[in-house]
Amino acid sequence: MNQVTSFVISEFTNPSGEIVYRVSGWLEGKRIRKNFSTRVEALAERQVLEIQRLQAETGVRPTVTRLTEVQLQEAEAAFHRLAGYPRSLTFYLDFGLTNYREPDQQKPLADAVAEYVAFKTQELKRTLLSTRQLRSIQNELETLKQQFPGGPVSQFSPATLTNFFERGGPSLKTSNNRRGLLLPPSSVCSTKGLDRQQTLSKRRRIIASPTAADRQIRCLRSRQWN
Repeated sequence: MNQVTSFVISEFTNPSGEIVYRVSGWLEGKRIRKNFSTRVEALAERQVLEIQRLQAETGVRPTVTRLTEVQLQEAEAAFHRLAGYPRSLTFYLDFGLTNYREPDQQKPLADAVAEYVAFKTQELKRTLLSTRQLRSIQNELETLKQQFPGGPVSQFSPATLTNFFERGGPSLKTSNNRRGLLLPPSSVCSTKGLDRQQTLSKRRRIIASPTAADRQIRCLRSRQWN
């Protein structure tokens, strides 16, 4: 049987003849009856009971907070989206604050390429790199710029780079060589604080070191080419 869920206020005469204001209704399957000497008190109690009823039915709880209504809604939405994830909201927030860059703070790909070529040119002068290797690096980077003419370095994900390396359906050795030409080694950039990304397939791990390849991908995304 459906029970009455709203609370009503009615005048009630005690056996002593005193007129009181009774608040009555149902709360979590229990009958509620409370008497008050004034209607104002009865109204205040009814509001409290209505809030408790809504809490029980919807899971919504009143709380004292400095957040605005919009901020509370956004916080609730964030927790709903995190359902099923192993980490806390603070963990993902810290990761985003550490790694995300606003567009005006992100390094354009063309600038990053120019800096990297300059770095490799210095290696050539120090006889750490051959002229042929430098030319191959420049050619590969020019192809990268042609396929991604706009945007910052942060636009690249492991999947995006894998597609670039495997353009034209090359052999595994060729795609691995492309990776070695394009992605800077860990000594060129800082990857501190970036989690290891499991992005390479079992077949690719046969040729490329997963530790080195993953580190290179994280390096490119870190936008810290020196």
